[in-house]
Amino acid sequence: RLRENNWSESSLMRQNSNLAPASRPIRKSKETEFGREDNKTKKGVLSKLKAKQTHTLIVALEETLPEETSHTRSTMEEEKTTAESCSDTFEAFRKVRPPEAYMQLEGVPVVTPTLEEFENPLRLLATLQEYERFGAVIIRPPRRWRPPCVFDVKDKKLTSRVQVLQTLTKAKPFEQHREAFTVDTFEKLAAKLEEQNKFKTPFEFCDRLRENEFIFWSIVENPDMFPKEVVVEYAADLPSKDFGSGFPTKNITKSVTDPSLHYFNLNNINKSPNSLFQMVKAQSERISGINTPWVYLGMLFACFCWHVEDLFMYSVNYLHKGATKTWYVVPGDWKEKFDVIFRESNSTLFEKRTDLLYQMTLMMSPISLKEKGIPVYRVDQNPGDFVITFPKAYHCGFSNGFNIGEAVNIVTSDWLPRAREAVRLYAKEGFIKKTTFPVEWLIMENLITCREHMLSRETLSQLVAEGDLMVRDEIEARENFRKTHGGSDVPFTNDESKFFRNVCKTCRNFYYLTYVWCNTCESKSCIIHDNTCHCLTSTKVMYVRYSDEVSSILLSWLVNTYTCLLYTSPSPRDRQKSRMPSSA
Repeated sequence: RLRENNWSESSLMRQNSNLAPASRPIRKSKETEFGREDNKTKKGVLSKLKAKQTHTLIVALEETLPEETSHTRSTMEEEKTTAESCSDTFEAFRKVRPPEAYMQLEGVPVVTPTLEEFENPLRLLATLQEYERFGAVIIRPPRRWRPPCVFDVKDKKLTSRVQVLQTLTKAKPFEQHREAFTVDTFEKLAAKLEEQNKFKTPFEFCDRLRENEFIFWSIVENPDMFPKEVVVEYAADLPSKDFGSGFPTKNITKSVTDPSLHYFNLNNINKSPNSLFQMVKAQSERISGINTPWVYLGMLFACFCWHVEDLFMYSVNYLHKGATKTWYVVPGDWKEKFDVIFRESNSTLFEKRTDLLYQMTLMMSPISLKEKGIPVYRVDQNPGDFVITFPKAYHCGFSNGFNIGEAVNIVTSDWLPRAREAVRLYAKEGFIKKTTFPVEWLIMENLITCREHMLSRETLSQLVAEGDLMVRDEIEARENFRKTHGGSDVPFTNDESKFFRNVCKTCRNFYYLTYVWCNTCESKSCIIHDNTCHCLTSTKVMYVRYSDEVSSILLSWLVNTYTCLLYTSPSPRDRQKSRMPSSA
């Protein structure tokens, strides 16, 4: 023990005076200790006393050393284990897909509009349709427009999803960390977990984004090679009506670029000209996350898995502050092939859960998709950037550190054919995906109230075309039902009821215009699936919201008059809602 600590006997004697009084040898006087012994005896006794002192000191040191030695040994073992783990992880990165593989991912177009072009979101979007082949586009606002982030929850706690990177290819539902954080505590957790989830790789990268990309997908694709769990949290889908928005909602300045008034404020974007959500006025008709924004708080490696938007809608996503968010996008034209490859690559999981495409819990590497012939584009969204995803485009991504984002869906007249396509798909797949709102409601309400909204002739033309198709299909289905079941129509008992009150038990689609009621089993269905009930046919009754005559007259009037409806885009200096000319 003395050699291990490099202590000499003389140094022990020097430290002897620092021992506790109880263990310090007491030196007695020469007369009482030694008496009249000769010098030889005195030397022998002195030698024994010196040995005794040394022994006493060692015993005293031993009483204090074991605890320290045990702690030191434990710490050394932990450091050794950590070092071995880091070494194993370091070597694991050599065995996975090389960083060069990610260099083949191309970016999406970045558009920087002028202040005038930036005034009207949907008019700007109409000029960007050529970029739909990329699946997404970045809109970088003019420098004069940069709203402050005012999201700061004080009176409510945020709920987050606990994500383990090693389980993202296993489609395990995320554990919910309910009402656990404020914005500040979540940011502190993000910093702590970011420090814990740092990795060293044997490669040099041009920037941190590409290194994070390599680390993220290496762990997701090869969970068995990285046994130490990488755990992060993602506070997602926070309704702005409950938690507040990151955009200001009260006037800041009287400038035309005031973010509280601007249409690119996601609280206002669905009130902008040519938005089909302009007709939403009642609080009951506001759909959280669809026509009112949701807020998202991320951290390093917090992710959102592959998905398309409900009813194949557009999505608009704004990054308020923090670290870059990296996206991966598959153009909408490739959705069907994506579905096939996704199912084939995860066939065992889909056998157990047929609705996995809608659960947003399953990841697949963008490089794997490209190897199977699917085009995938990368998006690096910086603070202040808008990312718009086009209809049917699959997308996923992760954050490169703490950030705050906000998103909402938008619907335009050019989206309506995609909406019909989505409804048919949901009905075909059965009781898997419920539509978010009835498309018939959106079309009919826009046609009936078109005088009150800012709709261009092109928008009205597409609305009328879709309305014509919808009404003709509806009347034909009603005639077929009458031939089979007879009887007369019954008006809705409460035609002002909330639109999503009634859902078909077969296809989960809303029956906004018509539904069939069975008096025997007391079940409801849409008019297409009225044969799902096996009761006597004479017990079935058809309820209608609008009679055939009203529907036909409305449609005939619109077809003959929509070309007379004129529209002038309002100036941002005049936020008064314009109305259609009474002559129309």
